[in-house]
Amino acid sequence: MDDNVILCLPPHFPCGVFYGFANVNRGEVYGMVTSIGWNPHFKNERKTIEDFYGAEVRAVLVGFLRPMVAFNSLDELKTAINNDVALAESLLSAPEMMVYKKSNFFSQ
Repeated sequence: MDDNVILCLPPHFPCGVFYGFANVNRGEVYGMVTSIGWNPHFKNERKTIEDFYGAEVRAVLVGFLRPMVAFNSLDELKTAINNDVALAESLLSAPEMMVYKKSNFFSQ
């Protein structure tokens, strides 16, 4: 995402993998997983948030899944991503999460 978004995060905001809800261009709201940080596996030199180029993304982070780590292989990274998605799907299906999914924030 734009560097200005990153600069708006509190200085103590932890790097890691988060889950929540998001929509693209004010469309349907979906569960999502995103990483915020330096992505050590790819040796990033600056803090980043995954991007949808040319689109407006609205997201509500509701929880933290794990810290950022460097993996020994691309296969390990893929396995971790699949595990992140499975855990997020389970957590986001809880009835108390619907308040976030149905938030007016996504349609304003």
